[in-house]
Amino acid sequence: MRWRRWLFWRWLAQLMTVALTLQWVGLGAAQAPTETLKAPPRVIVLDFEVPKDQPPLLGRKAADAVAVALVDIAKYEVLPRTDVEAALQRLRLTPPLLPNQLTLLAKDLNVRYVIYGRVVRVVTDEKRGQGSVQLQMLYYDPYMEVPVNGAHVLATTPPRVGVTPDILIDQALNLAATQAVQQALATRLPEGQIMQRVGNSVIINRGHDQGIRDGMQMWVYRLVRDPETGQYVRTRIGLIVITSAEARQSSGVIKEEVVPIQYPDRVVGVYELPQIGVTEPPVRRERKGIGAAIPQLLLLIAGIVLIGSLAGGSKRGSGTPAIASAQVVNNGQQVRLTFGRDRNCVLIEIYRDTTPNINTAGVYPIEILDGQASEYYDGNYTASGTVTIEIEEEVLSPLPAAMPPVQRTLGDVEDTFTREEFNYEVSYLHTPLIPGQHYWYIIRRVTAQRLPPPAPAGGETAEREPWRLVYSRESRSIGPTTPLIQLLEADLIEPTGDVNLTNVTFRFLSAQGADEYIVQVSDQPTFPANRTVEFRAPTLLPNPDIGGQPIVIPNQDVAGRLAAKGVTVTAGQTLYWRVGYRYSRDIQPPEGGWVFSRVRTFRVSVAPPGPPG
Repeated sequence: MRWRRWLFWRWLAQLMTVALTLQWVGLGAAQAPTETLKAPPRVIVLDFEVPKDQPPLLGRKAADAVAVALVDIAKYEVLPRTDVEAALQRLRLTPPLLPNQLTLLAKDLNVRYVIYGRVVRVVTDEKRGQGSVQLQMLYYDPYMEVPVNGAHVLATTPPRVGVTPDILIDQALNLAATQAVQQALATRLPEGQIMQRVGNSVIINRGHDQGIRDGMQMWVYRLVRDPETGQYVRTRIGLIVITSAEARQSSGVIKEEVVPIQYPDRVVGVYELPQIGVTEPPVRRERKGIGAAIPQLLLLIAGIVLIGSLAGGSKRGSGTPAIASAQVVNNGQQVRLTFGRDRNCVLIEIYRDTTPNINTAGVYPIEILDGQASEYYDGNYTASGTVTIEIEEEVLSPLPAAMPPVQRTLGDVEDTFTREEFNYEVSYLHTPLIPGQHYWYIIRRVTAQRLPPPAPAGGETAEREPWRLVYSRESRSIGPTTPLIQLLEADLIEPTGDVNLTNVTFRFLSAQGADEYIVQVSDQPTFPANRTVEFRAPTLLPNPDIGGQPIVIPNQDVAGRLAAKGVTVTAGQTLYWRVGYRYSRDIQPPEGGWVFSRVRTFRVSVAPPGPPG
């Protein structure tokens, strides 16, 4: 009897082992498609279009430069040109390709994106030894069947006198390709989900706080399993336009639908190539008709009349302007300047230097803004151009003339600094911010002063300039502000793996330019304030201008700090940690208080005591 019972239990154990093994195999098979999504995107790059006055070889060079940048920076898998040319021949396709042909080519080569674009403009200045390239790039999604990302950049090489134009163009192309890939990687289109539909109107679960704005156009899509790859992919089924964006939800109307739009379909902004230097999300907006623009036009005319009546004889604009604030934003990537408005201002010159004693004599400003701008974002881009104002004589009437017209020439940098009463011609040259470098800024305003009509002489109507330009003094410098790199996972050395929460040592490398550090730990990767604890480095880093210095915050009781916040953790649970840092002498802390590193994780080795009570 004992033998029979033993045999029965042995068979039962074997049966359970087989069942568990099959379950594990099934789970592994179910998870396999998810794992494949973690591989680097597989893409192809087509030859770029070029201006008529440039050789076709330039388009191939641009494509090669973009391909190299995609591999080096984005870590994409770029198919060789020979594979692309063979597929074009096999499918009998001839560039430039239509959207349905791009889709056919992408699916034949099994790639995630088709990347293409055009070289808008090429300029060389042999006298200064500089080359400039304006580049546009698009990522075509064969499942959505529309471009979903891209970039628009203007790259100018540093001065190198004596270099041939061909080399200058090649260097500018490589620089433009690098900036284009970086811009595309940084682009985040607003996304959301359909929560409700009533008739032709919908409500989505994202609003102004998540970047949604009135007039934005958004694609509606569903996740559909690709029968060839087994992965879920986006399939476009319609288009909506946002009519009212509130804080955390928005209303919209349906403009197109292939199949009925319903909950829980998802939405994403319609990508549109941005203007150079614009920081707003590159999302296409619905254009307003002439009727909708009439009220704004009337207000503009009334504003011009009011400015003209109040500005006559005034000497405003010659005083000293001020920069209201300067702050590092976008997690260390940009510096935002804000300043008050002057209703008579037509231009704002911005200067930047690495010392508070900024010299403007014979120096290019980094940017020349419209006079009514209230803020400026300095960042990692290259731009150049010339701004001109020419005020001509005309017969003046009692009504004020329009403000002096401003002309901008992109990419042309002239060695002129003309600031006269009726003539202005100044070039600007912007170079990218260097992470870890301390910067100061000043501004100068150019103001238009309305001139009264001259008295008639001998019964004839006299002519004269309707405006004259008034130049302010330079503002006081504001700073320092210090853009910073984002520390990567490799810079966060310890802790990793299984950790005893009652005695944790944090070890990481410093970011160049930052001298003040904290570590945040949370049980959630978003680090909500009510579930996050901080540990501060005891002293400021004495020499912050050297990056990569080891910093240690030893012997921290993470368990006790979490328990004090009411956060319960268990053995084997994953916790998240990151490093916050800044330059303590900056004019004000970064947006959000700190620049934050990437996030690393560790596991709880032994469950600590629970929170009190």
